[in-house]
Amino acid sequence: MRKYLASLLVLGLFVAFFAVAVGIQPQADAKPDYGSNCASCHNGTVAPKLGGSTAPAPKPAPKPAPAKSTTTKPASNAAPAKTAKPAAPKEEPVKITVEGKAVKGFKLNGTVYASVKEYAAAMNYNLSWNGEKQIVTLSDYNTALEIYLLNGLIKYRGKDNKIASMTKDGASYVDIKGITELTHGKITEQNNVYTVRKSSKTFAWEQSGHNFDLKAAERMATNDACLKCHNGLANIDTTKKYADLNAQAPIGCNTCHGESKAVKDLRGAKPYVTPYGMEIDAGAGTVCINCHNINRPLNNFAGLYAEYRAPHQGPQAEVLFATGGFEFGERAYERSPHGAIEDTCVTCHMAKQDDEYGPVGGHTFKVASGDVQNLNACTSCHADLKDLNRRALADYDGDKKLEGIQDEIHGLLEELKEAIKEKYQLVDLIDKSGRIMFVTDNTDPANPKGLEAGKVSENDYKAAFNYFLIEADGSEGIHNPAYAVQLLQQSYKAVTGHDVPNAVIR
Repeated sequence: MRKYLASLLVLGLFVAFFAVAVGIQPQADAKPDYGSNCASCHNGTVAPKLGGSTAPAPKPAPKPAPAKSTTTKPASNAAPAKTAKPAAPKEEPVKITVEGKAVKGFKLNGTVYASVKEYAAAMNYNLSWNGEKQIVTLSDYNTALEIYLLNGLIKYRGKDNKIASMTKDGASYVDIKGITELTHGKITEQNNVYTVRKSSKTFAWEQSGHNFDLKAAERMATNDACLKCHNGLANIDTTKKYADLNAQAPIGCNTCHGESKAVKDLRGAKPYVTPYGMEIDAGAGTVCINCHNINRPLNNFAGLYAEYRAPHQGPQAEVLFATGGFEFGERAYERSPHGAIEDTCVTCHMAKQDDEYGPVGGHTFKVASGDVQNLNACTSCHADLKDLNRRALADYDGDKKLEGIQDEIHGLLEELKEAIKEKYQLVDLIDKSGRIMFVTDNTDPANPKGLEAGKVSENDYKAAFNYFLIEADGSEGIHNPAYAVQLLQQSYKAVTGHDVPNAVIR
């Protein structure tokens, strides 16, 4: 018995040693398996019931393996990892042309920057610099742009506008697209080539007669009586005298449109009262005739005659409305329907043209420039019109040719001038500084000699006044064809005593 127990003890020790050697660990609380797990014998299938389905039972979804952490803790003595800096934005080369002039610039982060200095020169802006406040000011006769380099703002017409600007290598740059759109200019882009033009209105105005420099005309620049129409600042504030002004300002945006430059703020909307007491309401064109008038007291003939006063240059209002000439005889003088056109001057002289940057129409205020004519306003009444110098109804100047109305008026002006010169044995008939000179000696053109006051009859002075009225109007009869023809024909008769030879008298 003792031998038997000893054998069992040796056997048990052997089994335990073997289990440890092969890695078998006893499971705590393990329950015996009595074959209740069918899959252990049926390889994952359950024996079918009689008449039941033979479809295999679904396999249980495997549990996902736990994700392994990729985070590693740095050693306590290791330096922290450095974060890589993003690459600096790279400048892209571009070509910028402003009003036909090359301007230095570049593209950065999608924004195209142009040199402020070169942009100002191309746009004919004056440039000033406030180094303390980092403000660049661009200005011309009509407006000013203040570029605040510290906060990317541009002040324009009293409002702050967020437009990118920057300083690079000591030079100032501005977002060319932003500043062009702000000033209502035009910008086009093709293959990184940017072409910039001024606002079509600004460009047109620069081609007009309103863009002038009074420094070249000393008398008009310094005479207080002339400032109202010859200085844009004094036109807005008529109380100003020459001594109050430190700049010569042409007739610009503010002059006609007020501070906001909006159409609704058009100045001169009330009827204009002429120097001789007549009220004229020309619609939107009233703002024009505030300056484009005869500027003479026609109701004071004695004063005009005593000084041989000539009509002021630009007497379009009087010609258009047939109020400025000295009429002879008892005949009725005709009036053109042009004076009844809605908004008068504006309708014709600012009619739109196909090319907004063309030499006529819009803010050029020109109906014709060189060989280019703007007939868009005319054809609504003159459907077949091909030329401003349309065929006259008759031969009015007696040259035995039926010509355009402007040619006929030009012929009548020559006939009248020659008649006055022949009657008084003159060498010339001129308007010198607002006075008619019946020139007898032109040896020194700068100081011609003429007939003294009273040496020319009242009728002949009136005829000469009518001559300069139609000549100074500038339209050669277009503003009021019938009135111009009659005024010149009757003036000729008053001087000579007979009608224009061979002419059809209107």
